[in-house]
Amino acid sequence: MALPLPLLARYPFLPGAAEHVEQAGPKLEELLFDRAYARVRERGLERVERAMREAEIPAATVASDPEALVELLSYGVGRMVVACMGMPYAARRSAMAEAKLAHARLLQEDEAAVRLVAGTLGLKLNGGAVHVADFLKHSVAFKEEAWKLVNQPLRAGYVELDKQKLARLCQEAVRQRVELAGSREPSAEMERAFGEHVPGLRKLAEEQLAKFQGGDLGPVRLELLPPCMARLLAQLQQGVNVPHTGRFAVTSFLHTIGMGSEEIMRLFAQAPDFKEELTRYQVEHITGKSSGTEYTPPGCGSMVTWGICPMEEKAREDRDPICVKPRMTHPLIYYRIRSQRAGLAGPPLPAPPAAEPAKE
Repeated sequence: MALPLPLLARYPFLPGAAEHVEQAGPKLEELLFDRAYARVRERGLERVERAMREAEIPAATVASDPEALVELLSYGVGRMVVACMGMPYAARRSAMAEAKLAHARLLQEDEAAVRLVAGTLGLKLNGGAVHVADFLKHSVAFKEEAWKLVNQPLRAGYVELDKQKLARLCQEAVRQRVELAGSREPSAEMERAFGEHVPGLRKLAEEQLAKFQGGDLGPVRLELLPPCMARLLAQLQQGVNVPHTGRFAVTSFLHTIGMGSEEIMRLFAQAPDFKEELTRYQVEHITGKSSGTEYTPPGCGSMVTWGICPMEEKAREDRDPICVKPRMTHPLIYYRIRSQRAGLAGPPLPAPPAAEPAKE
């Protein structure tokens, strides 16, 4: 069944979108250079620029067929621009932003439309329930306790989800789909069309990437830790049952600021309930020693969502002044500020464009 144009415009990563563009859309040369498609190119560049700058893409109206066509075609233009950038981090960040836009739109749909999108994305559904294999595949990145399989209503191999949870699962499915699609090689025509925009977009991406890397932070100083990490570390050393999200956060943070796996192990070993084999497995997986993937620590938004931000428990006037929003968005920024004030850290050091970044 062919999906209507407005739906494809809102969710341009669906399989039917490519077929629609192929049958009713312009030729590549027209899309890239014809003045009639200037608005499409502007919107495509906007998608990428806002993704690099804010990790969010503003929604555009698709009330009419011309508006819907612009939105649909601009998604493909954005994919071309990301391909021209040649940065794995840019592909990840753009995919995340596209997925967040899709999630915001799904929350405005009725349940039938959300199920339609979920099914078109390949999730196996039974009414409002999703097959356990698809649930696990797309929820593995969620660290919240509420997403653990043991906490889900499971019947006959299907996990029952409300509209909000199904939309969130779709968001992760979209992120994975778009990220994989971003690995294409740009053609000479694409590079000619967007070459003048690429340096500025790369600079934006590099600036964002630098925020989530340790850089030149000098020697690790535990007394400079942000309040969230200091409390998590203290709880671990006191034998408090810290949730997985907290262990992940503090381990990835300590690793990112320059602490080695053995040093992290020694800190955790002070806990009265220390289990060496289990702790070593967790630490080496998060730091990439055994998994091959170095995870960057979560930002302030995730810390608040997971319930492990101590500032959320305090009145605004009692909070650490460095933690005041919107200035503070990531624990690494806090640590860099404290390090600079102590004369230990230089300015942020952007990663080279070709470097493979740690996963967010």
